[in-house]
Amino acid sequence: MYSELCIEDRFLLRFWQCERPSELVKLAKVQFKHEPSFNFQEAIRKCLDHPLTKQFPPGTAYLRKLLKEVVLLAESEGSEVTEDIATPYSETLLQPEQDEGWTYKSFCYGDPHVFSQHFWRGRGNSPCPGVQGGSITLRLAQNLFEGSTGCHEWEAGFFLAEYLLNHPDLVKGKRVLELGCGAGLLGVILQRLGVGSACLTDGDDQTLRNCLHNLHINGAEGPAIQVKHMQWEDCHAEPCDILLGADILYDPEPFPVLVPLIGEFVRAGAEIYICTKIRQGATFAAFHQLVQDTGLRAENITCRSRDSLPVQFLECLPLQHQHQELVMHRVCCSAA
Repeated sequence: MYSELCIEDRFLLRFWQCERPSELVKLAKVQFKHEPSFNFQEAIRKCLDHPLTKQFPPGTAYLRKLLKEVVLLAESEGSEVTEDIATPYSETLLQPEQDEGWTYKSFCYGDPHVFSQHFWRGRGNSPCPGVQGGSITLRLAQNLFEGSTGCHEWEAGFFLAEYLLNHPDLVKGKRVLELGCGAGLLGVILQRLGVGSACLTDGDDQTLRNCLHNLHINGAEGPAIQVKHMQWEDCHAEPCDILLGADILYDPEPFPVLVPLIGEFVRAGAEIYICTKIRQGATFAAFHQLVQDTGLRAENITCRSRDSLPVQFLECLPLQHQHQELVMHRVCCSAA
């Protein structure tokens, strides 16, 4: 699917995700065989002028680094730096250095033709917000070691969201509970897919506040979407049809609490879907063993060929780099 995206689309999608400036320069040199500097400047100008960029701009530090790379490429080729690049670059240099703890990143999903039609032709910054295509903007912590881990973008969340986008009937009209809501990506997707009700839970207050903010800026608020503080050790199976969890298996310490809790939901009739990035094989093996000991079974339903999916996150950097390390499981009773 990515091959169907034009180069301007690819720059825009990567710019919104704050791709490293050096990587954007590499892309420009590969894609723009004729006058790479001029075409690179034009591509970045379009990124800067887009309404979504103006509404949710990346941090000043990122823009300064990116525009500096654009200028350096022009100088290395003896090309002129256009006013559309020189002016915003000068503005970033005049702004004081500051520690920007947060930034906005936008991610798009759908068909590449829908993306091109709506985003470049001025039909709004969130076209067809539903199954067919749309954009999701998230406020995220830039430093992994500052703030809660729930305020970052995690690969498993995008993988699970993509699964739901391709299986909308799984959650449409259903009662859904999410363990570890993170930045709110799944909450936005659930709202757009017409969930009956969704309870997004996390044990960290900063994460919950950020999740609420992201639901708000994506128009995903409403009586059907609830954000709730929940510690797993204090939780019991609440009435729900679907239980979701993305990247909740990275630490084995809470497994003795988490797995029995999952068992409660299974025996209460809920369907369980967990997406995991495999970091340590021993940790994942410990989870599987405890699942078996609890009388449950974790069925691997991972789709390895994203190219075959009708709906995809387009040029999604987390999925491009880590796709093969992600696993999707449906947890059920061992006799099921």
